[in-house]
Amino acid sequence: MSNETKTSQSDNYDNHVFQILTVNEKLIEKNKDEGIDIVIGKLEDFREHYKDYKIVDPDTNKSVLLNTNFDFFNNYLPSPGVEVNERFIQYASEDKNDLKYAEFSTVRFLLQCRRLSQMMTKTWLYHVEDDDIKDKPMIKYMKRIFDLFNYQPENYYVLSRNEKTGLVKKKQTSQLDNLSSLLLNDPENGTNVECTPEASEPSKDDDNLDYSYFIRNQNALILALFFSGQAIIEDEKEKTLQRLHEPVLSTYELIWEYELDLNWDSYYATRRDIARPGYRKIKHRPIAQLTLGLPARPDRNLLKDEQIKKWVYAKEQSENPDDLPFYPKEQTAAWRNKEVMNVFPPDPYIILSTT
Repeated sequence: MSNETKTSQSDNYDNHVFQILTVNEKLIEKNKDEGIDIVIGKLEDFREHYKDYKIVDPDTNKSVLLNTNFDFFNNYLPSPGVEVNERFIQYASEDKNDLKYAEFSTVRFLLQCRRLSQMMTKTWLYHVEDDDIKDKPMIKYMKRIFDLFNYQPENYYVLSRNEKTGLVKKKQTSQLDNLSSLLLNDPENGTNVECTPEASEPSKDDDNLDYSYFIRNQNALILALFFSGQAIIEDEKEKTLQRLHEPVLSTYELIWEYELDLNWDSYYATRRDIARPGYRKIKHRPIAQLTLGLPARPDRNLLKDEQIKKWVYAKEQSENPDDLPFYPKEQTAAWRNKEVMNVFPPDPYIILSTT
């Protein structure tokens, strides 16, 4: 995809209001709810506020200027969720387009199940002393986010644009009533904004902001932003950003389909429809509750470190079956017939989300 295409697509969302979760080292250095914030703003204001930041590449640990990697916010606000290998779906589908979309939906759902299982099981490596685990800092962040999944922050941060100067500043606020006025009118004096409760209902006559991708369900907002790839490690001193994890669920799914919860005692995920009899205002209300299992790690005699690592670091595409690939080998009958592999782990006592 060309940069021009990305730009034209992202411009459609410039006035949409999004939330991101920012974390820093305080979150993993102290066993407290410090170092974790929710920032709210328009897409164009996110780009402006972070324009001087650098993006950390998790593979090389090197950083590049944000404006040289324009898709850091644009391709994730709103988040697309997990992305399926297009070659796998499009192969030999030209003459059966009616099936193509059904196949895509199924393959994407199964890939989501696999990634959720891997992501949550990875937290069991939190205390494992192993130099081969290069993403150990990320695991620490993930563990803390799951620990605080329903944490309600006392303060939020809003990106406000001054109408006179055009400058964007990050302002702290304790409550989110009159959110539109906070986003559009940055007072020149003061750093904090006081307002009254009622989270996130925009004014009806506001044509300058779009709340279509604003997640109103606050019960597990931290978890929702993490699963949608809208969670970022921010180092204000070094001015660097790093995405905490690639998305699994899309922003759209978290608004319309899934209300999230955790169960500390179950190895399995469950989905429960949410009944709303007589309820007519369905806007921004999920239709189902998705409860993910995140139990304590089993005894090491039942499940060894190597078994866990083999599953959580399994490659999605590989010609070696020992890598537990999701996609079959290309140009084979299994590939042509869309026969996905290893949706769930090969060993018992590992978290499942294939419900």
